[in-house]
Amino acid sequence: MCSSDLGLKKEAKRVNFISIDGSYSQILALEEIKPDGFLIAYQFNDNEFSKYHGYPLRVVAKDQAGSIWVKWLGTIEVLDH
Repeated sequence: MCSSDLGLKKEAKRVNFISIDGSYSQILALEEIKPDGFLIAYQFNDNEFSKYHGYPLRVVAKDQAGSIWVKWLGTIEVLDH
């Protein structure tokens, strides 16, 4: 999947995932965000995440370190640098 398939401008290079309170973020290159192993989750086993486990959203990134799995996701920024 390429960036144009996602509706992104051709200048898009990386994506910044930022927690609700801005205290934590992770930046990934578009190439690292693979459609077969990357998603933004709001529930697990048909239950919404609790606040402790990342409510309202969390990043799930197959084959990435746990530190990439941003909890309490509030903002997604597409970067051109």
